[in-house]
Amino acid sequence: MNDTEKEMLFKSIEDFSKFFEDVTTRTNLKLKNKIEIRFVDKKNGLAVISINTKEYKIENYKFINIIDELRTEKMNFDNSEIKHQNKLAKESLQNDIFKVSDFGSKVYKEYIEDMLYASEIASAHSIYLKKLESLLRVFDKGNTLFIEELEIETKDELQDYLNKKGLKFP
Repeated sequence: MNDTEKEMLFKSIEDFSKFFEDVTTRTNLKLKNKIEIRFVDKKNGLAVISINTKEYKIENYKFINIIDELRTEKMNFDNSEIKHQNKLAKESLQNDIFKVSDFGSKVYKEYIEDMLYASEIASAHSIYLKKLESLLRVFDKGNTLFIEELEIETKDELQDYLNKKGLKFP
């Protein structure tokens, strides 16, 4: 079996928990994409993997190596997926205003950095204005805005802070 065929096998597995359980108990499997695994000699551990029209007779130790490779690939895939989801969640938080109490909202410094970037590019100026408008709305109800550890209580304080960062009120 070459790497491409191993990749096809990996992609044909829909439920990895069940797959690994069935392989451990030597239960014959029919996977998607016309892939089958049959255990023809359970005593000696001979397995046959059919991919489309090709059949591979695989001795037990080689089969175990293939299964271990699939486990490792699955763990790597899961870890990269978790990292990707965490990155997306972090980026989402960094680009939003969120409420931390009934009297306060918070933004990350990346929110302000995005505003600065958007203010410098003509085609992104509307993004800058929307973000500025959202920041100003925090003060409409007398709330406090937290930017990282900084506490801003009025629109004037916000304007001073933004001016120091190089942003101008329109």
